[in-house]
Amino acid sequence: RFVGTIAGFMVFFYAVAGVFSAAAAESPLESPSAIAAKVDADWTNAHGTAELSRLYTPNALVIKSTADRFEPAAVFAAAESTLKAQPDVTLTPISAERDGSVVHHIFRTCTQGGSCGNGYFRLERAGRDDAWRISTDVWTLTPYK
Repeated sequence: RFVGTIAGFMVFFYAVAGVFSAAAAESPLESPSAIAAKVDADWTNAHGTAELSRLYTPNALVIKSTADRFEPAAVFAAAESTLKAQPDVTLTPISAERDGSVVHHIFRTCTQGGSCGNGYFRLERAGRDDAWRISTDVWTLTPYK
């Protein structure tokens, strides 16, 4: 009976260890640079569409280049998706650092044929899919508004 209990425990232990090993292999800790690059690519691809709002947390704030007010990201994203002449905006990562469950991200933003400037995203995990989303968005360049 004792041997059966030990054998049962060993089978349970190896099964649990196998599950945790597989889970760890499927979702390695992402580097801040990889997170920033994905968010920048997603933002660039979603700009000018209704999909842009999905990249922000529900209570996210945008601070534009005028730095005179906080704007809810939902309002910002809705305005961006309805612009008549959509500029081709590209974001490129400059620096990203993890601070616990937050990634601080500085990026370069450029419009095609236009000027460039830097910006800042505070990224947090949110949503049903626990994806990295923008909770604070600070722009130093808004050349088309």
